[in-house]
Amino acid sequence: FELLISLPGHNAEITHRITAKGELFEKKVQGIRNAIDAGVAVLINHVMCSVNIEHLTEFVSWISSAFGQEISYLSLSFVAPSGHAKKMGKRVVPRYSDSASTVLEALELGRKLGLDIAMPEYCGIPTCIEPAFRNFAEPVPASGSIEIPADKVKFDGCAECDWSHRCSGVFKDYLLLYGVEEFKRLMSQNPKGEKQ
Repeated sequence: FELLISLPGHNAEITHRITAKGELFEKKVQGIRNAIDAGVAVLINHVMCSVNIEHLTEFVSWISSAFGQEISYLSLSFVAPSGHAKKMGKRVVPRYSDSASTVLEALELGRKLGLDIAMPEYCGIPTCIEPAFRNFAEPVPASGSIEIPADKVKFDGCAECDWSHRCSGVFKDYLLLYGVEEFKRLMSQNPKGEKQ
């Protein structure tokens, strides 16, 4: 058995700011401890957003001190600009390039602390923003490549990237929010949604 649980922060205050249900924090922590005690593999997903990203290294340190290597996996996901996050826009979705150094620091810290830590492809920062993220990528799919989902696009220049087969592209709604400035070096014309 495996337990996949989302944990938005390392305390009730941050949890409340994101979910308006800060009382769930202690319950989630107790649930993780109960699962570990029962021999269940625990996978924690932490969705990074404008509210909690400044506390990211604190979160990783807390995970290590609270659970250590008893958790099986820690995923640092970047909030997707969809649903409520899309409505809230920049109040919830930070800019990739503004967040990259913080995220990389947290990933490196997690690895140093002995955690099995990664950033998922679909909900991660594209590695053209920070190539060092490739060191923390999830295992490649059995097919060896990742399809471009309908809510993402790739640019003309993406075909030349040696990571293209591992990259699912950029959220269309992210580009509507922040524009294409971060990706201009990849563009020779307009974004393309078809597989490269």
